Amino acid sequence: MVVEDDNGIVGYAGAAPDYKKFRVKQDLAWIPEMCAKYSLDENRKDISKYAKESIEYFHTFKDEVYVSSPTHPSSMICSLLPSVLDQSVSKRLVTCLLAALRANGSFGVHVVMNTNDSYTHAFYGKLGFVENTHEAIKGKIVMGRTF
Repeated sequence: MVVEDDNGIVGYAGAAPDYKKFRVKQDLAWIPEMCAKYSLDENRKDISKYAKESIEYFHTFKDEVYVSSPTHPSSMICSLLPSVLDQSVSKRLVTCLLAALRANGSFGVHVVMNTNDSYTHAFYGKLGFVENTHEAIKGKIVMGRTF
């Protein structure tokens, strides 16, 4: 799901109903294909700073986070630019994403964030996510929600 304003894309939310299958596809196809499609050229002037950061992310990708939770098999992410001041936008994005996961047979989802990201922790906490200490990862917090 993508959020746009008058100036363009300002946020997104995405989910994988089966995190284990997603990781396999990500490692074998998605990251290599994104690297091939978008070359790492820091001198490009035709794209935004955020697009450059995304392209650099593909080329330096190291996914050290692996969550294997039988109660939260789906994974999700939601991110908005700081220019989006209305908190209801992110809440609606997550609510729609949770409904889509449930409609596709998922019964639980997890989200991973940095340990120092208190804003994101509080945001997901208000939406019914709880910290999963069994899936603790160095420098990361895993929060889950069961439907």
